[in-house]
Amino acid sequence: MVGINHASWCNMNIHLIIIHSGENVGDKNQSLGIATALATEQSSGVVTREECSAKDQSIDALNAKIAAVLHEGKQLILISAGSSGLSVLHALKQAFPDVKSIWSGHQVFAEVGLFESAAAPDVMAFPKHQQSYIPEYLKAKTQLVLTDGVPHNLSASTIEADRAAFMSKRRTLPEFMKKTAVVILPGDAPDMRGMEKIFTPENALALAERVHRLYPEYAFAVTNSPRTGKYLDPINAHRAGGIDPVTEAFVKRLAELSGCTPALYDFQFASLPSAYKPLLYAVKTSAGSILLCPGESTSMVTETLGYLPREKVVIMEVPEVMSEAHHEHLTEVSRMGGVQILESAGTVGQSTAIVTEPSTELAASQIAKRFIAPGSSTSFLFKSSAASLEDYEPDNREWSRE
Repeated sequence: MVGINHASWCNMNIHLIIIHSGENVGDKNQSLGIATALATEQSSGVVTREECSAKDQSIDALNAKIAAVLHEGKQLILISAGSSGLSVLHALKQAFPDVKSIWSGHQVFAEVGLFESAAAPDVMAFPKHQQSYIPEYLKAKTQLVLTDGVPHNLSASTIEADRAAFMSKRRTLPEFMKKTAVVILPGDAPDMRGMEKIFTPENALALAERVHRLYPEYAFAVTNSPRTGKYLDPINAHRAGGIDPVTEAFVKRLAELSGCTPALYDFQFASLPSAYKPLLYAVKTSAGSILLCPGESTSMVTETLGYLPREKVVIMEVPEVMSEAHHEHLTEVSRMGGVQILESAGTVGQSTAIVTEPSTELAASQIAKRFIAPGSSTSFLFKSSAASLEDYEPDNREWSRE
């Protein structure tokens, strides 16, 4: 591949299409983080972008959209993440093999096998601990980026945007007048073979007892994700305005144990933004409060450890829904000094010596720079564009919507 210099990239007329499943918030936020990082590297050229839900649009409709963008003469980049992103990019590459694309994920999914005999995305990013699982044929077909954690779009500006939107709907957070523990409940998650692991109401009861046993003096606030109770709930409570059975079991048991009903901030697609980012801000700014984050969410573990002081974060080991990739990420995280892990045995382990420290460069930035690769013989060739120029300011409020 022929290289380009960074100045050429900065003046291009670029259109980003962010393709997500419409269901997996963490995957969508990975793509949004990469898009923001690409725009940051684009200092003077025009950058436009749009989000597309593969749930709501067929491959034919996405192909038509790509053809229309190319007809306008723009340089097009497709961005997607997760297992569904692999399937979509594989399908789109059949019609448009030369369109540039970027993919990221927290593990080597079974769908990676789609590219054994087909064109792969131009850049593929995995956490460092997944390196041994990457098949040899893929290494010859793509630019691999190995990152600390996964890309995301959580920043001071996206947190403030979500806080403002959350409060504008007259939704409030608890006043953290005493020690408060914010618990993010786990959700169902696929293993590396694509088999779904289910977090049941019985698992939730056991987790409530484990949490209360270690933090009996705390008040509790509870939130969840779209994956919580997903496969046990045929009506999909997160879309129907109800409470899924896993969340209901956890909150009820925690109330019984503590004698006080926890404040529940249930994830609802109809009431976005969720309480996730406002709760992160509340924990950061409230003395004595802590956050309990589930180990089956590589994105949340990456985000919380990047945003909060380590003494305020407890990573919950939830083996019922953690894949090999999640366990390896937890092992990697445990090598960082000061990280607390609520182990499945019910004890809290804490590393005291810093064995490894993650890169200070965010994963999204690593991916963007590898894609552009200024001055490198492996950077990507784009034809020059006669675009009008204007300064680009990322619209974090819009991009951060879940």
